[in-house]
Amino acid sequence: MKQIIYILFTFCICVHSQNIIINGNFEDYIECPDNLGELNMCRNVTNPNIFTTPDYLNFFCQKKKVDYRPYILFDTSPHSGNAYIGLVSRTELAYSYQEYALLEFDSLLIGGRKYELNFYVKLLNQKYFQNVFDILFTEKRKFNTRLVKGYAIIDEPNVTSICKQGGYIDTLHWEKVTAQYVAKGNEKYLLVGLNYGTLLKTNYSSKKKYIFNSDSKDNICYYYFDDFELKLID
Repeated sequence: MKQIIYILFTFCICVHSQNIIINGNFEDYIECPDNLGELNMCRNVTNPNIFTTPDYLNFFCQKKKVDYRPYILFDTSPHSGNAYIGLVSRTELAYSYQEYALLEFDSLLIGGRKYELNFYVKLLNQKYFQNVFDILFTEKRKFNTRLVKGYAIIDEPNVTSICKQGGYIDTLHWEKVTAQYVAKGNEKYLLVGLNYGTLLKTNYSSKKKYIFNSDSKDNICYYYFDDFELKLID
C-alpha cells in the first residue's frame, strides 16, 4: 500500500510540473514564414488584433533555404530552439500602435489554484524600451478595443502589468520575465501586449512612468519573445 501511495504522489507532481501552454517555444509551425507579419504561421498562436502584423521568425526555415528576408533585419539567436515571435509597441496614446499575441493552453485553468508564468524577452535596440509587459489570462479569443487615431488598442479589465525598474533594456541577452497568477477558473488563453489602461498611465507630465523613451523620433520599440511556460505551483 505504501508503494502505491508513493507512486500516485509522484505522478501528481509530474503532472503539475508540465507546461500548460501549447507550443510556448514557437517551434511548431504550419508553413515557413517568408516575410514579416506572419504570426499565423505558428501553431496555436494567433493575432487577436487584425489591424496589426506581429512577426513569427523560425531559423529552421532559413536552414531549409526559404527566402526569408526578415532574417537580414532580425539577426538574433532564439532563447532556445529555432523560433521566436516579435511584437511592436508605440508609446504615445494618440498615435499608439500595439501588437499582440494570443497563446493557447492545453487545458482550462482551475479556479483558486496558483500558477507561475515564465517567458523570455530581448530588445531589438535601446532607442526605445519598456519597463512593463501586460498579460491577461482569459477564456476569450476576441477582445474589447479602442480605436485611437485609426489604430485599435485592446481595452480589457483584469490585465496584469509586469514591471521592472529601469526597464527591459538588454539587447545582447534574453531576460526572464516571471509572474504568478491565481486562476478564476476556465481560462484558456494568455494575451500578451500593452493594454489601453496601461497606455493611459503613460504621459509626458509623469515622465513616462510606465514606458521609457530616449530620443527616438518614431517612438517605436520591438521585443523578441520566446519560451512561454505556465505551470501549476499550488
